Amino acid sequence: GGVYVAIGDVYGVSKNHLNAMLYYRKAIATLRQSNATKEDSLWLATAITNAGDEFLNNKIFDSALIYFNESGQISDNLKNETGKAYNLGNIGMVYANIGDKILAEKNINEAIIILKELEDYYPICVYLISMADIYLERGDQDASLDYAQRSLQLAKQYELKEQISAANLKLSE
Repeated sequence: GGVYVAIGDVYGVSKNHLNAMLYYRKAIATLRQSNATKEDSLWLATAITNAGDEFLNNKIFDSALIYFNESGQISDNLKNETGKAYNLGNIGMVYANIGDKILAEKNINEAIIILKELEDYYPICVYLISMADIYLERGDQDASLDYAQRSLQLAKQYELKEQISAANLKLSE
């Protein structure tokens, strides 16, 4: 199951949605049939989260939300704070895309708080950019700039090249 997740991730990064989903579905099916050890459950949550990301990236928001809710439940049951934070942030990004900015902001802020404690800065940068988008859509350019600058500062501090690029792009917008 873990190998299928890794292969799905490669296809996801390559923007090959169909093959990414093929391997995430194989991972999910394999892991659901396993003995359900804690490690298997963590892999299952990861596979479901990553499949949800594919739906989010392809603007299939209803499916993304279903997947994130399921992987969030698994993470809660395992008391996996990283999984919980990723799901909160991802759900927030879904809400931002479907127009519920209040729930988007609530979920993303909760995710950022948890991720700061875990010192997991890559997703924080992603979520800060999402917050910049929310404020830009509200017409609050100052707040939007602040979120994008915070993302850039964090990305530079931790040498996260992809996020440096994303933050600079957002600042240019």
